[in-house]
Amino acid sequence: MSYIFFTLIFIAFVVFQTTWMPSCGLFDHFYDMTILPVAYLGFFRSARGGVPLILVFGIVMDAVSGGPFGTYTTSYFWSFMLAMGLRQIVPMHNLLVLPLLVLCGVLLENSVFIGTIGLLDPNAGLPSGVLRSLATQMGWAVVTGPLLLYFFRTVDISLAKWGERLKNGYA
Repeated sequence: MSYIFFTLIFIAFVVFQTTWMPSCGLFDHFYDMTILPVAYLGFFRSARGGVPLILVFGIVMDAVSGGPFGTYTTSYFWSFMLAMGLRQIVPMHNLLVLPLLVLCGVLLENSVFIGTIGLLDPNAGLPSGVLRSLATQMGWAVVTGPLLLYFFRTVDISLAKWGERLKNGYA
């Protein structure tokens, strides 16, 4: 049930990022919000359930983005693995880790994008304004990321309880 929820959230983020956000100047250098479901799945779910979903998410974003194929899939996979590694170190119930989780995801994703540019054109330097853009993305990530991850957690727990009641016949 919750995987359907995360798929719907992912689709909503893709639509939101590609239709509304580009026309609003406030969100000029906003981070890729689709990293949030990936980070959540890595931190709160098993690899068995999360990896297939994030691979589908990555392939969809690679197809939609128009960039080099595999960029999103790679960044989502490593963000997922990073989140899984973080949960081994940091207790899951600690809400203070949520900003760190989102920041790591944003940094990792931007590193993959910059690395892809470097691989495609070794003579290219850093694109102009990349540090300003990265700082803005990190600011947005610290402010909005934990709130959205907390929302995901609340809905995920509610869906799990609802599914358990359905399974036991107490709908």
